[in-house]
This record gives sequence, C-alpha cells and structure tokens, in this order.
Amino acid sequence: MKWAGARHQVKKLFKNQSFGTDFFCGTDFFFAVIGEHIGSESSVEIDEAMAKVSSKRSEFGAYFNTLEHIGNNVGNYQINLTNAQSIIESADIAKAIAELEKNKVLLQASQSMIARSNEVGEGILELLK
Repeated sequence: MKWAGARHQVKKLFKNQSFGTDFFCGTDFFFAVIGEHIGSESSVEIDEAMAKVSSKRSEFGAYFNTLEHIGNNVGNYQINLTNAQSIIESADIAKAIAELEKNKVLLQASQSMIARSNEVGEGILELLK
C-alpha cells in the first residue's frame, strides 16, 4: 500500500529536518508535506485516509457522549439512592421514637394505677381502724 511508504518517507524527511520520529501525524501540515513529497497519485489515498480519520473521530465522539451521559445518569442514580436511604432512616427513627413514647406512656399509666391501688388499700385500712 502506498500509504505505508508515504509514512516512511515523511518520517525520514522529518528525521532529516530534526523533527524526530515522535511527530503527531494528525495535523494538516503532515498531510501537506505528504502531498508535496509523494505526488498527486497518492492524494486520493490521503483524502480517503483523512475521511476515515474524520469518521472515526465522529464515532469516538459519539461513544464519548454516550459514556458521559451514562456517567451523569449513574451520578443521579447515586443521589436518588442516598436521598431514599435518608428518608427510610428518618422513618425508622420516627418509628423508634413513637414506640419509645408509647412505652413511656404505658409505664406512667401503670405507675399511676399502682399508686392509686396503694391509696385505695390504705384507705380501706383506715376505715377498718
């Protein structure tokens, strides 16, 4: 394939020009250099390669948007779960407090009944004397 040869020639050109071999290959400058040094017969392949790159960038952008949307949904899900858990815990606490208050009232009523029965017993003893 001519594209592989073009890439080798451009790397060789950049190495000779002190650019090194780690030059980013996605810029317009890169494709301009290829077009200048390879010739017009490879320009169709370059255009096709640029179209493929553009297509893949669009595809990756769509994937990124999807993942970002999923991440936002997970965040909202977590907030809603935390809110629901807080409501449930508040209801549990309210139930426990109501049970405690009921037991307090029952205890006071039983203490009052015992005190009243003691008074009645003492009253009967007083009458018997």
